[in-house]
Amino acid sequence: MATILIELSTEPGLQLFRQVKAGLTLKGLSFTEGCQMAGLHRENCRRALYGLWNGPKAHEAREKICQIAGFSHDE
Repeated sequence: MATILIELSTEPGLQLFRQVKAGLTLKGLSFTEGCQMAGLHRENCRRALYGLWNGPKAHEAREKICQIAGFSHDE
């Protein structure tokens, strides 16, 4: 099996959202399923990834969904 190293975006925005969705897809999960596994509401998760919601709870939400997608996210 091939391993690809992807540098996860350090800033919230479209690139981070796309990277998380790609990670979830590679695991056979939809974005909604990934949010449910992380215990997050889909819209809150989307807003956190885009940086539209950016407080301490948003930071936690980004970390959770990134872990579910297979990334270790350090801001």
